[in-house]
Amino acid sequence: MADLYIGVNVRDAVTLSFRRPGFDNAPLNTAGFLVRSVRGIDDVMIFSDFDSAKRVLGGFDSGYYGMYAIKGFFENVGSNGVLFVKRLINTNTAVPASYSYNTVDGLGTAIRFRAGFRGNVDRGSWGNNLRVALVHNLVDLGTLSSDAVSGNNYIEVSSLDGFQKEDILRITDGTNTEYFIIRNIDEINSRVYLDSNLANDYTVADTSLTRIRYSVYIYYVDPTTGIPTLVEQFNSLSSNPLHSNYVENVINNTEVGSNYVVVDQVDNTGTYDKLPSSDPSPSYASAHALTGGTNGTNILPSQLTSFYHYFDKYPIRFVACTEFFGETAYFKGRDYADEMKDRVYVHNLPDLGMTGIPSFTNFDDIISWVKPLRKSLRYYSILLKDWIQVDDPLGTVLTPYKKIPIVGHLVGYMINQILKRGVHRVPANMMDSISGIVNLSNEVQDRAKLTELVENGINVVSKVGSGFYLRSSRTISLSKVERYLNTIMTLIYIKESLKGIMIPYENYPTEKLPAMAASVITAWAKNFYERSSNGGSEGGFGEGKFEEVFKLIIDESVNPKPQLAEGIVKALVYFVPPSAPAEKILLEVGLIDLT
Repeated sequence: MADLYIGVNVRDAVTLSFRRPGFDNAPLNTAGFLVRSVRGIDDVMIFSDFDSAKRVLGGFDSGYYGMYAIKGFFENVGSNGVLFVKRLINTNTAVPASYSYNTVDGLGTAIRFRAGFRGNVDRGSWGNNLRVALVHNLVDLGTLSSDAVSGNNYIEVSSLDGFQKEDILRITDGTNTEYFIIRNIDEINSRVYLDSNLANDYTVADTSLTRIRYSVYIYYVDPTTGIPTLVEQFNSLSSNPLHSNYVENVINNTEVGSNYVVVDQVDNTGTYDKLPSSDPSPSYASAHALTGGTNGTNILPSQLTSFYHYFDKYPIRFVACTEFFGETAYFKGRDYADEMKDRVYVHNLPDLGMTGIPSFTNFDDIISWVKPLRKSLRYYSILLKDWIQVDDPLGTVLTPYKKIPIVGHLVGYMINQILKRGVHRVPANMMDSISGIVNLSNEVQDRAKLTELVENGINVVSKVGSGFYLRSSRTISLSKVERYLNTIMTLIYIKESLKGIMIPYENYPTEKLPAMAASVITAWAKNFYERSSNGGSEGGFGEGKFEEVFKLIIDESVNPKPQLAEGIVKALVYFVPPSAPAEKILLEVGLIDLT
């Protein structure tokens, strides 16, 4: 067992074949989407509502499905879902737009603005729509009380009003100008100590003292209308890293910083090497354009694996890509989920008539493509057939709708069903309609063909009346035990929940842990059996008595003394999966002859 890590290790066990003779549970409301979007930082972004996602990702774009899928997710999951998003962008070739200010003496670069969000760069051409203005905030601090002598590191002033430690101070007599940081204030002698020595002599009569901070104004120019809007303003900023209003700490703050830019100060050879020059006014006319933002080269389906692995550390239950629908994309997502074993990959197949590999002209093509893929294995993935028409915020009177993959809507819908009915229940329901759909593209109306698709692991949505309903939620597995999504989700839920409740028992005395673990695990399982610990109203295992549907082995047969001596405790946990859903209902109706 050299492959075990320190802590609680959870692995899939081989399915057992035999005849019947209050804890912290794993989250079920989480999903992770790979999307193309107008904007977005390089790392994973987490959203609990659509408006936040729209603000961070830049809104709708006719060339990307991501924002439409995210909208569909939240329309169906409601306020209970959490969505993790990774933007599909090539960080090696995509560049954030930028603009740099020189120092006040013009000898070097003082500060650089780049398109960004809360301290992170935000790559892409969207940033070329930004404008920035920087204006000094000047405060007259009066005059000297005695002549200042070169070589001294202090000045004496007539009043200390307005002087604050770590502020930038400008001293000028009309001929010479120097910049300093106020390091200390001697209130008894009205003396102000500077961060370096004076290079020149200054007289009381000719010298003025000015405190310098600055304000930053961010404008965004609507790319469609060309109309600029002042979107952000930051006041009383300082170039001094020790100042309480240091520009990088304010604008790059991860909680309340800028939604549009990040800043960094640049080393240079200026007299005061951090103070930027000032624009004449805060108006749009004085603002400078950020330039050079590019989207880089497109991400290909073959590159998706590295993007999925951004999600590894998060407790995500469903993963999907909203942009790619072909065979390569399917295998990348399926293989990732099979590797992780704690989440399900949801793949949207291409619509009929779409080009690529595979390309389907009819429903039989879909069935022919999936049949060779089906094995008697455990699959942590499902396939969706449908594409849908949705209201398009970018649409016109003549083209008000957009055709998109259904994956975002259905992931939100399935999470909602799981939270409402329990993880042990199939998240397909003919009672709750899927929200946000105007119409289906290439709906399966032939019942025989719909049945054939479903029985081959292709999940289909039907329009019934004015509603849209998911008819099944199957994997492509040939195994009768593991063909339904609720079985896989229950397996994931149990594994992740048991891992969570066992973590506090790390470093527990080895010889006592088997008995303790047996007690804790059995108590959790009974809770799940009796009323479903995920919020449902019924037991979460298959039919039968508790001792028939749940089996825990943690005795000496799996924990021999030499193994315990090495600090390794093993438990085997088995359960009877939930009952198969009633996908087919037969009603035979006849007449009664009373004659």
